[in-house]
Amino acid sequence: MVLQSILAKRFGQRIKQLTLLRADGLHFLPDQIQKISEPNLDKCQDCPARIFRQDIPFWIGPHSGKKVMVIAQDAGKGIEDHGLNTVFSIHNAHLDPEAYFKASPRHEGYFNLFRDVIGHDRFLHDIYFTDIVKCAYSTDAQTSFSSAVCKEDILMEIEAVNPKGLILMGKAAQTAFSTMSEMNGMKLSVVTHDSCQINSRGQIHFVHYTLNTMHVFFIPHLIGNLHIARDMKEEFLLFKNRITSCIQKTLNEE
Repeated sequence: MVLQSILAKRFGQRIKQLTLLRADGLHFLPDQIQKISEPNLDKCQDCPARIFRQDIPFWIGPHSGKKVMVIAQDAGKGIEDHGLNTVFSIHNAHLDPEAYFKASPRHEGYFNLFRDVIGHDRFLHDIYFTDIVKCAYSTDAQTSFSSAVCKEDILMEIEAVNPKGLILMGKAAQTAFSTMSEMNGMKLSVVTHDSCQINSRGQIHFVHYTLNTMHVFFIPHLIGNLHIARDMKEEFLLFKNRITSCIQKTLNEE
């Protein structure tokens, strides 16, 4: 199994405690997260980013044929000890929604965004979450995207999952993915470009690309500490609605 081999290379043998290989693909077992207590001693040691935690990919059911693949830039900063960290801590939305919402004021925004994109609360069955770089290169002066040895694993992940569309979360993820695409001779062609003024100083941009036959959506940071000028809030909400409508329409096309 190609995907399991990729994950074991970066996250060590503990990935086998969290996944189950079946005929229809690699199943993630979120309830096993709570049972792992030992330090991750055999995780990847190939570049300086290893000093920060790794966020493992997360999904429900078989990995293959997911409707969409959500890709962040890299793992958040934090030294990994006994805990197991996953993308957006999104596993908690499946295991304990109440705890997930309490953990961060941002989580409800993420949940609502993905629910709106997919069209129902059980979006974890339709989405594969991952990072381009599995550790954190963006929070330390010693590390850089170019030195992250796992960055091209994302191309094998995309091939293994084979989603209808990719969603890149935030400008940094967009830049990293664009850089890697160019390095590999991949051509991103613009389908839709939209922007929204959020204050007197700047705009945020949404871009819908095609990559061969795959749709790629670059979503700006719509959640978090984004400052929106008071007189721009209505425009911003319309902008969010246009983004989700575009993605929904595209993913639902035959």
